[in-house]
Amino acid sequence: LRTMTVEETHRNTALLLLPNTFTIAEVDAIDQSDIKMLGLEHVKNSQIGDETNRGISGGQRKRVNIGMELVAMPSILFLDEPTSGLDSATSKDICSSLKKIAIENSITVAMVIHQPRIEIFRECIDDVLLMGVGGHTAYLGPSAEMVDYLAALGNECPPMTNPVDHFLDVCCKHSSELVDEWASKHSPHEVKDGESDNASSSSSSSLQSSSSSSSSLQSSSSSSSLQSSSSPALPPTKEEHNGPG
Repeated sequence: LRTMTVEETHRNTALLLLPNTFTIAEVDAIDQSDIKMLGLEHVKNSQIGDETNRGISGGQRKRVNIGMELVAMPSILFLDEPTSGLDSATSKDICSSLKKIAIENSITVAMVIHQPRIEIFRECIDDVLLMGVGGHTAYLGPSAEMVDYLAALGNECPPMTNPVDHFLDVCCKHSSELVDEWASKHSPHEVKDGESDNASSSSSSSLQSSSSSSSSLQSSSSSSSLQSSSSPALPPTKEEHNGPG
């Protein structure tokens, strides 16, 4: 409810999602820990707010939504566009928090994200799954190596250009070529050394483009996927984060 405070929202969510074997003291401890982790301590007594009653900011609402999922102590956290509508600085803070959460809690975080700034790509995303039309793999591996991989195929990233934007452009124009190139070098079920280990403690994020290609970025502490409006969407799960109501 938008009339509840941040603390009330987290506490009531915890009471609903956690097993009844948890004591009130344990629920409160989890609640306060998540509020602190998400940097919401200074607004925990503020109302969420709505269209008529001013409450917390948009970025803080995103953090509240993330916290509402974290109180259930999930092993996998799905987020749907947690940075949409936010400025680049707030988006960076959200993604940095998600990477910290993934590392400290050893959980996998998957999210959809629009047009991330270069710092988000370099600092918050470790491994990348770049998907072509139809959801076929065009690249899977460390984000730091994707630039060199595409450059070796004649798609060098121009100076002063956000690599993620460049990758989407390349995948739009040369999707089939990239998919065929990757398929020719990797079997459908091949997994690189260390990927299975990274997956257990990784967070995942997804970047969505308006193009006909889709790509996915995954990291050992955060992972993301770029998905186009023309690509088939993944079915929702019970653990998926749906944003503010």
